[in-house]
Formats: sequence, structure tokens, C-alpha cells
Amino acid sequence: AIAQTTTRANTVANSIDFLMREYRSVLNDWVRNHDRSLQEADDLWAQQGDSSSQTATTPTNLRNPLVIILDNVRSAHNVGNIIRACEASRITKLYLCGMTPAPPNAKVLKTALSSAAYVPYE
Repeated sequence: AIAQTTTRANTVANSIDFLMREYRSVLNDWVRNHDRSLQEADDLWAQQGDSSSQTATTPTNLRNPLVIILDNVRSAHNVGNIIRACEASRITKLYLCGMTPAPPNAKVLKTALSSAAYVPYE
């Protein structure tokens, strides 16, 4: 019985180790793809930018002239998903009003997948 317990503990430990390595590889792959997509978007904005413009903006500062207002959206998961969509569409500003949870909320940050750092919000 003792030998089986040790074997079972080793099996569980190996399973946990495998799941942690798999999680890290998925997370690293997501970060790598996210950074690459941001670079591709910056390159696209640079190509579309007007070279005769007098403003000194970098491609990361160019945003779509779109403002989104979330008023009394109760679900933190919905807010996080909207923040991800706002980051993908490069909106100008996101306003969170009423009892809408803001990005310091753990559920919002978990669902937003670090997109909150790229979206200007109040």
C-alpha cells in the first residue's frame, strides 16, 4: 500500500507539472502573438498615416475616433470582454459609468487578458 501511495503521488505531481508547463507555453504563445499583432497594427497605421501631416504622432498613438460609454454594466466578465474588443479596434476612449466594474477588479483583469493596459479608460 505504501508503494502505491508513492507511485500515486508521483503520478499526480507529474500531472501537475505537465499542466503547469502546458499553461506557461500557451501563455507565452499568446503574449508572443499579441505583441506581434500590435507591431503589425502599428506598421499598418504607419502605412496609412499622412506623411505631410505636421503632427508628431507615433503609430501607437493613432486611434480610431470612437468613444464607448458603459453605464451600469454589472458583469465584470462582460466589461473585460468589451475592453478586449476596444483594444482590438483601437478606440479613442472607454468611459465606465455608474456601477460598472473598473480594471482594478480581478474579474475584469482576468477576462481582459492584459488589454486594459492598452485601452485609455476613465
